[in-house]
Amino acid sequence: MPPLSIQSNASQSLPQSSKRPASDPLCASGHISKKPHKELKARTKMTLPPLPSVQGDAALAIFVHRSLKPSVPNDSFGDGERLAFLGEQALRMVIAEILFEKRPMLDARNLQEELDQTLTNEAYDQWVTNYGIRERVACPMNLREELKEPSETQHLFHAYVGALCMEKGYRDIKAWIGPLVDPDFSPTPSGFTGATHAHPPPPTYGAPPLPHSPPAQGVPKPSVLSLFNEMAMQRGLRIEWNANQSGPGHSLTWVVHCLVNGMVKGEGVGKSKQKAKEDAAQQAFQAMGWATAASRPYQCT
Repeated sequence: MPPLSIQSNASQSLPQSSKRPASDPLCASGHISKKPHKELKARTKMTLPPLPSVQGDAALAIFVHRSLKPSVPNDSFGDGERLAFLGEQALRMVIAEILFEKRPMLDARNLQEELDQTLTNEAYDQWVTNYGIRERVACPMNLREELKEPSETQHLFHAYVGALCMEKGYRDIKAWIGPLVDPDFSPTPSGFTGATHAHPPPPTYGAPPLPHSPPAQGVPKPSVLSLFNEMAMQRGLRIEWNANQSGPGHSLTWVVHCLVNGMVKGEGVGKSKQKAKEDAAQQAFQAMGWATAASRPYQCT
Protein backbone atom coordinates (compact mmCIF):
# COMPACT_ATOMS: atom_id res chain seq x y z
CA MET A 1 0.00 0.00 0.00
CA PRO A 2 1.39 3.43 -0.85
CA PRO A 3 2.31 5.56 2.19
CA LEU A 4 -0.11 8.17 3.41
CA SER A 5 0.79 11.53 1.93
CA ILE A 6 0.91 14.56 4.20
CA GLN A 7 2.09 17.10 1.64
CA SER A 8 0.36 20.44 1.83
CA ASN A 9 -1.59 19.86 -1.38
CA ALA A 10 -2.03 16.13 -1.00
CA SER A 11 -5.33 14.82 -2.29
CA GLN A 12 -4.28 11.50 -3.80
CA SER A 13 -6.40 8.42 -3.43
CA LEU A 14 -5.45 4.80 -3.58
CA PRO A 15 -6.29 2.65 -6.62
CA GLN A 16 -9.82 1.32 -6.75
CA SER A 17 -10.25 -2.38 -6.09
CA SER A 18 -10.90 -4.56 -9.10
CA LYS A 19 -14.51 -5.14 -9.99
CA ARG A 20 -16.05 -8.11 -8.23
CA PRO A 21 -18.71 -10.35 -9.74
CA ALA A 22 -22.25 -9.35 -8.86
CA SER A 23 -22.66 -12.57 -6.91
CA ASP A 24 -19.81 -11.69 -4.57
CA PRO A 25 -21.38 -10.48 -1.30
CA LEU A 26 -18.46 -8.14 -0.65
CA CYS A 27 -19.33 -5.97 -3.65
CA ALA A 28 -22.57 -4.75 -2.11
CA SER A 29 -22.63 -1.21 -0.79
CA GLY A 30 -21.59 -0.96 2.83
CA HIS A 31 -19.76 -4.29 2.92
CA ILE A 32 -16.11 -4.73 3.66
CA SER A 33 -13.61 -3.59 1.06
CA LYS A 34 -9.99 -4.71 1.03
CA LYS A 35 -8.93 -1.38 -0.49
CA PRO A 36 -8.98 1.87 1.47
CA HIS A 37 -11.97 4.13 0.89
CA LYS A 38 -9.86 7.28 0.77
CA GLU A 39 -6.62 8.40 2.32
CA LEU A 40 -6.74 10.58 5.39
CA LYS A 41 -5.02 13.83 4.55
CA ALA A 42 -2.99 16.10 6.82
CA ARG A 43 -3.77 19.80 6.61
CA THR A 44 -1.52 22.70 5.72
CA LYS A 45 -0.94 25.61 8.08
CA MET A 46 -3.49 27.73 6.21
CA THR A 47 -6.27 25.19 6.70
CA LEU A 48 -5.48 23.76 10.12
CA PRO A 49 -8.49 23.56 12.42
CA PRO A 50 -8.14 25.82 15.48
CA LEU A 51 -5.94 24.45 18.25
CA PRO A 52 -8.07 23.90 21.38
CA SER A 53 -6.75 25.71 24.44
CA VAL A 54 -5.19 23.93 27.41
CA GLN A 55 -4.84 25.82 30.67
CA GLY A 56 -3.83 25.47 34.29
CA ASP A 57 -1.38 22.88 35.57
CA ALA A 58 -1.77 20.77 32.43
CA ALA A 59 -0.34 23.60 30.32
CA LEU A 60 2.58 23.85 32.72
CA ALA A 61 3.26 20.12 32.32
CA ILE A 62 3.33 20.48 28.53
CA PHE A 63 5.18 23.74 28.03
CA VAL A 64 7.89 23.48 30.70
CA HIS A 65 10.69 21.07 29.84
CA ARG A 66 11.04 18.06 32.13
CA SER A 67 14.52 19.24 33.17
CA LEU A 68 12.93 22.28 34.83
CA LYS A 69 10.03 20.55 36.56
CA PRO A 70 9.84 19.55 40.23
CA SER A 71 9.83 15.87 41.14
CA VAL A 72 6.50 16.15 43.00
CA PRO A 73 3.66 14.95 40.71
CA ASN A 74 0.48 16.94 40.20
CA ASP A 75 -2.43 15.75 42.37
CA SER A 76 -4.78 15.65 39.39
CA PHE A 77 -2.87 14.07 36.48
CA GLY A 78 0.61 13.23 37.74
CA ASP A 79 3.06 14.61 35.17
CA GLY A 80 3.61 15.19 31.46
CA GLU A 81 4.64 11.59 30.88
CA ARG A 82 1.23 10.39 32.05
CA LEU A 83 -0.51 13.01 29.91
CA ALA A 84 1.49 11.82 26.88
CA PHE A 85 0.50 8.20 27.54
CA LEU A 86 -3.17 9.13 27.77
CA GLY A 87 -2.93 11.35 24.69
CA GLU A 88 -1.32 8.67 22.52
CA GLN A 89 -4.08 6.17 23.32
CA ALA A 90 -6.81 8.77 22.74
CA LEU A 91 -5.25 9.93 19.44
CA ARG A 92 -5.00 6.41 18.04
CA MET A 93 -8.57 5.66 19.14
CA VAL A 94 -9.94 8.79 17.46
CA ILE A 95 -8.21 8.07 14.15
CA ALA A 96 -9.16 4.38 14.32
CA GLU A 97 -12.78 5.39 14.83
CA ILE A 98 -12.68 7.81 11.89
CA LEU A 99 -11.28 5.04 9.66
CA PHE A 100 -13.82 2.56 11.03
CA GLU A 101 -16.66 4.87 9.99
CA LYS A 102 -15.45 5.15 6.38
CA ARG A 103 -17.64 3.69 3.63
CA PRO A 104 -17.10 1.34 1.91
CA MET A 105 -15.67 -0.37 4.96
CA LEU A 106 -11.98 -1.15 5.30
CA ASP A 107 -10.99 -4.62 6.42
CA ALA A 108 -8.99 -5.02 9.63
CA ARG A 109 -5.62 -5.18 7.89
CA ASN A 110 -6.21 -1.96 5.98
CA LEU A 111 -7.55 -0.26 9.10
CA GLN A 112 -4.24 -0.95 10.82
CA GLU A 113 -2.19 0.12 7.78
CA GLU A 114 -4.09 3.39 7.37
CA LEU A 115 -3.74 4.15 11.07
CA ASP A 116 0.02 3.57 11.00
CA GLN A 117 0.44 5.61 7.80
CA THR A 118 -1.45 8.53 9.30
CA LEU A 119 0.72 8.78 12.42
CA THR A 120 4.10 9.22 10.75
CA ASN A 121 7.05 11.21 12.07
CA GLU A 122 6.48 13.70 9.26
CA ALA A 123 2.84 14.19 10.24
CA TYR A 124 3.72 14.80 13.90
CA ASP A 125 6.40 17.30 12.91
CA GLN A 126 3.97 19.15 10.62
CA TRP A 127 1.32 19.43 13.33
CA VAL A 128 3.71 20.52 16.09
CA THR A 129 5.48 23.00 13.80
CA ASN A 130 2.39 24.54 12.21
CA TYR A 131 0.62 24.93 15.54
CA GLY A 132 3.75 26.48 17.09
CA ILE A 133 3.68 24.03 20.01
CA ARG A 134 7.44 23.50 20.08
CA GLU A 135 8.18 27.24 20.26
CA ARG A 136 6.05 27.60 23.42
CA VAL A 137 8.16 25.19 25.45
CA ALA A 138 10.32 26.72 28.16
CA CYS A 139 13.63 24.87 28.23
CA PRO A 140 17.37 25.42 28.57
CA MET A 141 18.89 26.63 25.31
CA ASN A 142 21.26 23.67 25.10
CA LEU A 143 18.27 21.30 24.99
CA ARG A 144 16.13 23.15 22.47
CA GLU A 145 17.47 21.22 19.46
CA GLU A 146 16.39 17.99 21.14
CA LEU A 147 12.78 19.15 20.87
CA LYS A 148 13.02 18.56 17.12
CA GLU A 149 13.75 14.87 17.51
CA PRO A 150 10.83 12.61 16.47
CA SER A 151 10.42 11.13 19.95
CA GLU A 152 10.24 14.58 21.57
CA THR A 153 7.90 15.88 18.85
CA GLN A 154 5.53 12.97 19.38
CA HIS A 155 5.73 13.41 23.15
CA LEU A 156 4.71 17.08 22.85
CA PHE A 157 1.71 16.32 20.65
CA HIS A 158 0.61 13.34 22.73
CA ALA A 159 0.85 15.38 25.94
CA TYR A 160 -1.28 18.13 24.40
CA VAL A 161 -3.93 15.60 23.35
CA GLY A 162 -3.81 14.02 26.82
CA ALA A 163 -4.32 17.37 28.53
CA LEU A 164 -7.25 18.13 26.22
CA CYS A 165 -8.73 14.72 26.97
CA MET A 166 -8.46 15.35 30.72
CA GLU A 167 -9.89 18.89 30.56
CA LYS A 168 -12.58 18.59 27.87
CA GLY A 169 -13.09 14.92 27.00
CA TYR A 170 -12.95 12.53 24.09
CA ARG A 171 -15.58 14.23 21.92
CA ASP A 172 -13.62 17.49 21.84
CA ILE A 173 -10.51 15.59 20.76
CA LYS A 174 -12.41 14.00 17.90
CA ALA A 175 -13.90 17.35 16.84
CA TRP A 176 -10.33 18.70 16.55
CA ILE A 177 -8.41 15.67 15.19
CA GLY A 178 -11.13 14.69 12.69
CA PRO A 179 -10.70 17.65 10.32
CA LEU A 180 -6.95 17.70 11.05
CA VAL A 181 -6.45 14.30 9.39
CA ASP A 182 -9.49 14.15 7.10
CA PRO A 183 -10.91 17.21 5.28
CA ASP A 184 -14.12 15.23 4.64
CA PHE A 185 -14.68 14.57 8.33
CA SER A 186 -18.20 15.27 9.57
CA PRO A 187 -18.56 16.71 13.10
CA THR A 188 -21.62 14.53 13.69
CA PRO A 189 -20.64 11.09 12.35
CA SER A 190 -22.85 8.06 12.63
CA GLY A 191 -20.13 6.00 14.32
CA PHE A 192 -19.48 5.17 17.97
CA THR A 193 -20.52 8.61 19.21
CA GLY A 194 -23.82 8.69 17.29
CA ALA A 195 -27.23 8.56 18.96
CA THR A 196 -28.15 5.26 17.27
CA HIS A 197 -25.40 3.37 19.14
CA ALA A 198 -25.49 2.13 22.70
CA HIS A 199 -21.75 2.66 23.10
CA PRO A 200 -21.17 4.24 26.54
CA PRO A 201 -19.39 7.60 26.64
CA PRO A 202 -15.68 7.51 27.49
CA PRO A 203 -14.78 8.22 31.12
CA THR A 204 -13.88 11.71 32.27
CA TYR A 205 -10.22 11.90 33.22
CA GLY A 206 -10.40 14.91 35.50
CA ALA A 207 -9.90 14.48 39.24
CA PRO A 208 -13.08 13.69 41.24
CA PRO A 209 -14.34 16.41 43.58
CA LEU A 210 -12.97 16.33 47.11
CA PRO A 211 -15.54 15.41 49.79
CA HIS A 212 -16.98 18.15 51.98
CA SER A 213 -15.17 20.89 50.04
CA PRO A 214 -17.73 22.83 47.97
CA PRO A 215 -16.38 25.70 45.84
CA ALA A 216 -15.92 28.88 47.83
CA GLN A 217 -16.06 32.48 46.76
CA GLY A 218 -12.71 34.07 46.04
CA VAL A 219 -10.80 30.84 45.39
CA PRO A 220 -7.80 31.71 43.15
CA LYS A 221 -7.82 30.24 39.67
CA PRO A 222 -5.60 27.19 39.15
CA SER A 223 -3.60 29.19 36.63
CA VAL A 224 -2.19 31.32 39.48
CA LEU A 225 -0.65 28.23 41.07
CA SER A 226 0.63 27.05 37.68
CA LEU A 227 2.13 30.42 36.84
CA PHE A 228 3.77 30.68 40.26
CA ASN A 229 5.42 27.26 39.86
CA GLU A 230 6.57 28.07 36.33
CA MET A 231 8.11 31.42 37.23
CA ALA A 232 9.85 29.92 40.24
CA MET A 233 11.37 27.15 38.12
CA GLN A 234 12.52 29.57 35.45
CA ARG A 235 14.34 31.54 38.15
CA GLY A 236 15.90 28.46 39.70
CA LEU A 237 14.07 28.87 43.01
CA ARG A 238 13.32 25.95 45.32
CA ILE A 239 9.63 25.65 46.20
CA GLU A 240 8.35 23.67 49.17
CA TRP A 241 4.79 23.14 50.41
CA ASN A 242 4.22 22.37 54.08
CA ALA A 243 0.68 21.15 54.69
CA ASN A 244 -1.04 20.42 58.01
CA GLN A 245 -4.60 19.44 58.83
CA SER A 246 -6.71 19.78 61.95
CA GLY A 247 -10.24 19.11 63.10
CA PRO A 248 -12.53 16.06 62.90
CA GLY A 249 -12.40 13.78 59.88
CA HIS A 250 -15.70 15.02 58.48
CA SER A 251 -14.68 18.68 58.68
CA LEU A 252 -10.94 19.07 58.20
CA THR A 253 -9.16 22.41 58.00
CA TRP A 254 -5.96 22.57 55.96
CA VAL A 255 -3.12 25.05 56.47
CA VAL A 256 -0.47 25.18 53.73
CA HIS A 257 2.70 27.27 53.81
CA CYS A 258 4.62 28.10 50.64
CA LEU A 259 8.38 28.30 51.16
CA VAL A 260 10.69 29.87 48.59
CA ASN A 261 14.32 28.88 49.18
CA GLY A 262 13.38 27.98 52.76
CA MET A 263 11.52 31.22 53.53
CA VAL A 264 7.74 31.37 54.08
CA LYS A 265 6.20 33.58 51.39
CA GLY A 266 2.57 32.56 51.57
CA GLU A 267 -0.02 30.89 53.79
CA GLY A 268 -3.35 29.40 52.78
CA VAL A 269 -6.24 28.03 54.84
CA GLY A 270 -9.13 26.03 53.46
CA LYS A 271 -11.44 23.07 53.75
CA SER A 272 -9.38 21.23 51.13
CA LYS A 273 -5.65 20.91 50.68
CA GLN A 274 -5.87 22.16 47.10
CA LYS A 275 -7.72 25.35 48.07
CA ALA A 276 -5.25 26.08 50.85
CA LYS A 277 -2.36 25.50 48.45
CA GLU A 278 -3.86 27.87 45.87
CA ASP A 279 -4.34 30.56 48.54
CA ALA A 280 -0.72 30.13 49.64
CA ALA A 281 0.45 30.39 46.03
CA GLN A 282 -1.61 33.56 45.59
CA GLN A 283 0.07 35.18 48.60
CA ALA A 284 3.53 34.04 47.57
CA PHE A 285 2.97 35.29 44.03
CA GLN A 286 2.21 38.74 45.36
CA ALA A 287 5.03 38.64 47.92
CA MET A 288 7.59 37.86 45.21
CA GLY A 289 6.44 40.87 43.19
CA TRP A 290 5.61 38.79 40.11
CA ALA A 291 2.19 40.27 39.37
CA THR A 292 3.57 42.49 36.60
CA ALA A 293 5.11 39.46 34.85
CA ALA A 294 1.92 37.37 34.88
CA SER A 295 1.12 37.99 31.23
CA ARG A 296 4.61 37.35 29.84
CA PRO A 297 4.94 34.46 27.34
CA TYR A 298 6.93 31.30 27.99
CA GLN A 299 10.68 31.89 27.68
CA CYS A 300 13.75 29.71 27.68
CA THR A 301 16.25 30.08 30.45
